[in-house]
Parts: sequence; C-alpha cells; structure tokens
Amino acid sequence: MKGFLLLLLLNNVVEWGNFFHLFVINNSNNWTANIRNPLEFTFMGWFFKQITDNKQLHKRINLLTAVILVSSALNFFFLQGFRYLNSYTIILGSCIGVYYIFEYVRETIEKAEIPDLVYHPYFWVSVGYLFFYAGQSVLLSFFQYFLSTANFEPFIPIWSIFINLINFILYACLSISFFCRIKQPGILYQA
Repeated sequence: MKGFLLLLLLNNVVEWGNFFHLFVINNSNNWTANIRNPLEFTFMGWFFKQITDNKQLHKRINLLTAVILVSSALNFFFLQGFRYLNSYTIILGSCIGVYYIFEYVRETIEKAEIPDLVYHPYFWVSVGYLFFYAGQSVLLSFFQYFLSTANFEPFIPIWSIFINLINFILYACLSISFFCRIKQPGILYQA
C-alpha cells in the first residue's frame, strides 16, 4: 500500500498545480494528465502484478504496460498532441485497468483464501478503480463524441457530475482500504 502514497502524492501535485494554474503552457494544462496517466496505468499494472500469482497474467501485464506506454507516446506526439487531453490513451488504459481488476478478483475467488473480502484492502482498491476506470472510459468516449461535434456545452454538466462522482467513489474506496490495512496489518503481501 506504500506505493499508493507515492501515486496519491503525484496526483495531488498535478491536481493542485492544475487548480492553481501552475502548469499552464499555451493556455493548456492537459500535458500534465498526458504524462501522469501513463505513469498511473504503469503503476496499476505493477500493483496487480505484485498481488497476483498467475505468471501468464504477469506476462500479459508486461505486454499491456508496453502497449500503454507506446500508444501513449504515439498519441502524445502524433495524434492528439501536447495541448489536448489524450483521451484515447485514457480509454485504452482504463479498459486494461478493468481487465487487471477482473483477473485479480477471479484469482482471489478461485483461491478462496480470503474469508471476508470486505476487510481486505486490495478488494477495496479494486472496487474503487473498477468504478473509476469503467466510468472514465465511458465518460471519455462521450467526451470525444461531443468534442467531434463541436458542441461541447451540453456535455459539461454531465462531465462535472460524473467525474466528481467516480473520483469520490475511488477515494472513498482507497480510504477504506487504508483503514483495512491499519486494522489488519498482517494481511497478505505488502505492496
């Protein structure tokens, strides 16, 4: 769970820096998300590799991480660019993140080692990211549609409500996972 503190620190630096307009270049701060998101997806791959035992899954995680990083670089330099939110990368990474969660939950259920998932920190991390990644991929798909129609105004209230909702769910689940960790320090492997 210590790795999440580093990820949360990075997210806070980026989010607060964007809030205070510290990272604006050419009237855009999207470049910070375009750099942070592939790092987050790479971290999530590493995290799920640490908490699963399936060697085939580990190979797929390595491959999918490389796919995310290469596609992110291609998107950043050739498709959506520096100034625009690289939503294609986020959609791809979110779908891959949902896949990692599915594999983790499947392995956990097959092992049947954990009698009560509600008290297991990795379960809460997975639930939070499942809602976040699933919601983010749907939202960004609509984002791309409204962007392509050049009529973004109707989408802004939907975006505002749902992006805040999935962020709330994610951080609530991460908070619960940290409390589970404090309550039961001997659980499983320390990530």
